[in-house]
Amino acid sequence: MREGHGEQPRKVIVEIGTGGIPYFIKGERKRSPDEMYIATDKDDTAIEMNKAYQVGYGTDFESVKAEAEHLPYKDTSVDELIYTNVFSLIGYQNIDTQYQTKHVDVMAMLREAHRVLKDHGCVRITETLTPKDFYLLFDEEGEVDSVDDIRSELAQIGFTVESFTEDAAAVKQYDALEEDHNINERFHLVLKKVPT
Repeated sequence: MREGHGEQPRKVIVEIGTGGIPYFIKGERKRSPDEMYIATDKDDTAIEMNKAYQVGYGTDFESVKAEAEHLPYKDTSVDELIYTNVFSLIGYQNIDTQYQTKHVDVMAMLREAHRVLKDHGCVRITETLTPKDFYLLFDEEGEVDSVDDIRSELAQIGFTVESFTEDAAAVKQYDALEEDHNINERFHLVLKKVPT
């Protein structure tokens, strides 16, 4: 993360797992001049796509190769972390067998988010997963069925739930189609880091 000599520090926003198209380029988030935006992905192809957008759009952001569980940032150095459809790639539910597979330890990933965030920093999660499938990442037994059920686990890490909104129409559409995992975003969750 670079800052010019004598400049006011900018708000540091890190997007995890861009897939090659940063969130703000998709038009889903407006940027402010006082923000330093960093687009990360663990995939080399996505990093190259990010860099192409840097040139093509003439935009001021950094592109960094990183894994969500091992972020290359100092403790308490980031203001905001954005995860757009990252959890749906970490874990997925097989429709036929109802078997949940996790590729990454979600709690380890959230602990890493907590480490790099400043006090009162936030995590913004937007997902195409249904909330139910998201909760399965915390509890493979399927006993978790609301955001309230994961509050205690999040609190153990050091997060509070600031907001949770669900797009019921998108969830209903998903349930009807079943096989289509790439339709509208189904929920938004914002976590706030509790000061240590």
